[in-house]
Amino acid sequence: MALAFLVTPIADDLLPVYPFVPRAISMVSLDGKTVLTNDGSNYKVHPSDRKISQGWTKYNGDVIIKFDKKIDEYPFTITNKITGETVRAEALIYYDKTIP
Repeated sequence: MALAFLVTPIADDLLPVYPFVPRAISMVSLDGKTVLTNDGSNYKVHPSDRKISQGWTKYNGDVIIKFDKKIDEYPFTITNKITGETVRAEALIYYDKTIP
């Protein structure tokens, strides 16, 4: 399968035409400390939210990930669409493959 690329007028970065958007949990550590999404992004969950993420599995894991640039520590929120639960997180590895 060949990938098609386009050049955005804002930057010279090459972006895939059909970007892969993270939407599901691939893995949660047993202690709830880390959440890995299916695009390879890896998040460290805020210590007080780990009891919540500890109960998540990849089978109940469609997620919404938001970033708040005004927050320095744990600027991401990960919301599990099935359970409705939200945790605060910071990105250990983050792949932003969305086209603005």
